[in-house]
Amino acid sequence: MQTISATGGFRRWIVSLVLIAAVIVATVLTVTAFFPGEGLVDKLEAAYKLLWERTTRRQFTFIMRDRPWLYFIPSIGLLVISGWQLPYRYWGRALFLYIVFGIGFVGGHVFW
Repeated sequence: MQTISATGGFRRWIVSLVLIAAVIVATVLTVTAFFPGEGLVDKLEAAYKLLWERTTRRQFTFIMRDRPWLYFIPSIGLLVISGWQLPYRYWGRALFLYIVFGIGFVGGHVFW
């Protein structure tokens, strides 16, 4: 097992975490910049509405509540594959942390 100092230190781990968070935030802001609305929440609502109207014609929350396996099976598969394939370096662990947090965040909103 590697120690923190042997892999670049705690500072490098924090920098990896911050850079991955910045990429995620930049992606969300870039995608929502093209939708109408005054604030970020309005733009996110417009993006979500456009997405479900053009795909399933029904809000994803109701679909997931009717068939929860549509959420759990891909989530477990994504966690297993990413945990297996990501390197054990700090940036890989940071990315895995964001994947787990993202899946939990989406799950919390889907089943609310």
